[in-house]
Amino acid sequence: MNYQKPTALFALSLALAPVTGFAQNASPGATQVQVWLTPGYGQGELSWNIAHPTGSPDVLSQLDYEDLELVTGELGVRLEYEHTPQTRLILESSIQFGSIRQGDAQDRDWLGDHRTDLVSLSTARVDGDHVGRLSLAFGYQVPITQWLSLSPLMGYDYREQKINFIDGTQVVSVPNGDFIPPPPGRFAGLDSHYETEWRSLWFGLEAQLAPLPRHTLKLRVEYHLPKYDAVATWNLRTDFAQPNSFEHETNDGHGYRLQLAYGYELTPRWQLRLHLDWEKFRMEDGIDRLHFVEPQVATAYSPLNEVEWKQWNLSAGLAWHF
Repeated sequence: MNYQKPTALFALSLALAPVTGFAQNASPGATQVQVWLTPGYGQGELSWNIAHPTGSPDVLSQLDYEDLELVTGELGVRLEYEHTPQTRLILESSIQFGSIRQGDAQDRDWLGDHRTDLVSLSTARVDGDHVGRLSLAFGYQVPITQWLSLSPLMGYDYREQKINFIDGTQVVSVPNGDFIPPPPGRFAGLDSHYETEWRSLWFGLEAQLAPLPRHTLKLRVEYHLPKYDAVATWNLRTDFAQPNSFEHETNDGHGYRLQLAYGYELTPRWQLRLHLDWEKFRMEDGIDRLHFVEPQVATAYSPLNEVEWKQWNLSAGLAWHF
């Protein structure tokens, strides 16, 4: 997983926005371009679980990555073009990048349906790595009153997370037949990771209020239809393939994203911005492909029951208008 395609798309949109803006100089005020940079802080949670290949137990294994501490930054560009005296065309692109500073991981296995008969519980420390998001949007801004406008939007969203975890501790260990978890206590050498990719079309609505001079308030709601892929490296499992130990895939799910943004006009060209973002994505009914190399090379297929990602982020920065 890498940023080459998302970064290329964002760079293209960033390059075209000023060109389009300056091309409209013959019609002063018809086009406005905004560029912003907002560093921030947030937290995230990722969870997934699978069933046994036969369907019982209905939850065989569950991984939870919690209290992920995120240090983020967002770079964006928005073009508003006066399409008619009543409407403005909106083109927008933003890219968010962030580092996972710390967090907790928990791995549980059951032999009974409905998460009964716990046979293994281990914990680990999240030690990096990163999150990222690219968003492209298109829409129209329609004035409702002198201080309120509404903008129907649609777009494309790409996001990813990579979570690395180390320092494993076995808490519950109940051997059962061929399943022999490590004995209770710390175990050395853990350096595994789980990487995700989410691609989605989305539809949204943005309300912009300007109740007082120099003050603006925006509320955006987005509904996403994502496709999910993930790959994992379980470095201590010598019977699993390395580095591609198993993969996850599903197209069945949805997501929500909310953003509240406040802007204060410092000068005609510079604006102070505060953003509060919240999102939740949930997938289900997917496939888990587990690649074995011992005792023989084979791939086992299991139901991927669900995947859930939640994140909130608070950021502040500056926007430049021209």
